[in-house]
Amino acid sequence: MAIYMTQVSQTRTIRGYAIIAKGDEPRRVGDGIYEVRSQSGSGFYRLTKHGIVWSCTCPDYVNRHEVVGDCKHVSALRLWLKAKEATESTDTFELPKTVLSFKRCRFCNSVDLVRWGYRTTRQGKKPRLKCRTCGKRFVADEGFLKTRYDPKIITLCLDMFYKGTSLRKITQHVAQFYGLRPTHVTVLTWVRKFSELIDAYAQTLRPELSGVWNCDEMKTKMVHEEPINGDKHYWLWNALDNGSRYLIASHLTRGRGHKDAKEFFEVAKKQAKRDPKVLFSDGLASYSGAYDPVSIDNIGKIAHIQNVGVRSHSGNHRVERIHNTMREREKVMRHLKKANSAEKVFKGFRAYYNFVRPHMALDGHTPAQAAAVPIELGTNKWLDLIRQAARAQKR
Repeated sequence: MAIYMTQVSQTRTIRGYAIIAKGDEPRRVGDGIYEVRSQSGSGFYRLTKHGIVWSCTCPDYVNRHEVVGDCKHVSALRLWLKAKEATESTDTFELPKTVLSFKRCRFCNSVDLVRWGYRTTRQGKKPRLKCRTCGKRFVADEGFLKTRYDPKIITLCLDMFYKGTSLRKITQHVAQFYGLRPTHVTVLTWVRKFSELIDAYAQTLRPELSGVWNCDEMKTKMVHEEPINGDKHYWLWNALDNGSRYLIASHLTRGRGHKDAKEFFEVAKKQAKRDPKVLFSDGLASYSGAYDPVSIDNIGKIAHIQNVGVRSHSGNHRVERIHNTMREREKVMRHLKKANSAEKVFKGFRAYYNFVRPHMALDGHTPAQAAAVPIELGTNKWLDLIRQAARAQKR
């Protein structure tokens, strides 16, 4: 009996391979629910996941479920899911075909989707989808719909840029290893476009912060801006959560007076979606001036500890360390050019620092993970961030 059951299981596995080999990919209906085409091609069977076990509506499973092992449709689905997972985790140098991870209809938000042919785009053929709820047909737009280059090339360029590589060295790297020749202007366009897209999405998220903020400002030069009294410098204000190292806000101003400090705190509180409990800052008078919203709106509620420099025992070291990381990017660029483009670069850096860059003090986790931000990112965090941001934008 045991030999017979083993033979039956092997036969079903082989038939499952045959279903996938024909090119009949399973289609996702909902969370843990898929449909697999019958081997004869006459219809579909629905598969549902129960823990680690799959059930199937085919006669073989329904009538012979006492036999140990999966039916051929479950075997086909397991093979397909394993191949898909391997494709998504493949080393970036192989550049496998990007797998669409769509979940819902762009028009009615339904999950009842079917493949409906292909549409030829600049990136090649892309599967066209049809919603069985509203009848609309579309190509899943995950942020890269009208781009010429593969999303993995674009996200590689973004990652290299925020790790401090110059634009022209990025283009040389892509040309050397992939045979593609985007210009440095194209790479900068990607940086600005996707940095704003991700930042708009990040503002909708709610991180779990410790309530202790480290605030500081750094001086940065804009070489193409009109000087005021011979000065081309701007000030970048940063607010960092002390517990999770989450970079709450970055704000660029021309000066660092009371008005500038007020603008900065308004941006930080809007992003954090709550007031701090403790605020660390240096001795700049603007932090405690007459226009400081911390000292007026929340007097007696917030402990404001000033004069914490690099030599102070309590210290503002964590936010000072961010400034050093930003200087690495600024040094390669030979200073920033204009305030408008600099704002976009800083938005992308905040996304890189919070969601992409692992932190040694957090045991290799990102500040977003430490702050329990409710999103899941895979190996290519840039790719998943852009996809989720594009989906959120369409809603």
